[in-house]
Amino acid sequence: MIPAIVVLLNLFAAISQVLMVLQIAHPVLLFSFGALCVTSGIVLICRYWSLEKPAF
Repeated sequence: MIPAIVVLLNLFAAISQVLMVLQIAHPVLLFSFGALCVTSGIVLICRYWSLEKPAF
């Protein structure tokens, strides 16, 4: 199983690449894309946390 840290680092690297491209785009689009990425990142962190840690 791939460590969560590696997955998250790859995810954030891809996000930063897309954000650099989107800097030319409309700020509202940039903001909503950033919010979407943050939300999916939090969901991923929670999923990997629940997989790696026992339920409390």
